[in-house]
Amino acid sequence: MVDISKYFTVKEVAKRLDVTEDWVRDLIQLKQLKAVKMGKWRVDPEELKGFIQERTNIK
Repeated sequence: MVDISKYFTVKEVAKRLDVTEDWVRDLIQLKQLKAVKMGKWRVDPEELKGFIQERTNIK
């Protein structure tokens, strides 16, 4: 069973990335950031971690 309370909301993701909530929603719509819709969009912390790692130039 998935514990949805551990997933981030769009607002939480936007705050962590220092971007707007609209930008996060755009990423989700463009399927660049995987999310699940349970009332609101939710992002698994591991997905967010992978998203950030794919876009970093630090090895």
